[in-house]
Amino acid sequence: MTAEKPTIIAEYDAVLAISQQMLAAAANNLWDDLVELEKKRAAVLAGIDSNAIAGSSDAALQQGLAGVIRQILDSDSQIKILTEAWVGELNGILRSLGTEKKLQQTYDTR
Repeated sequence: MTAEKPTIIAEYDAVLAISQQMLAAAANNLWDDLVELEKKRAAVLAGIDSNAIAGSSDAALQQGLAGVIRQILDSDSQIKILTEAWVGELNGILRSLGTEKKLQQTYDTR
């Protein structure tokens, strides 16, 4: 195993750890934290040399990374479900506020 391979594994493990933190933030309605973690994860992902993985003939490395990537994608799927529910709630609130404003304008006697 070359010196680069453990680095790739560590980088993807870091992405997984951040993804799990993002999921915890979404589950706890910590939306600002989720946004900051997403930025952090994007920076880590931008630094990963995906060509090093594709060019590797180490099947064990590729299989291990595939497992980590599946876990990342699973976290992302769960985050998507949580954020879509939150967006739905926000849309409901905004519609309610819009209706309230229209009623207030309609019946405003000033």
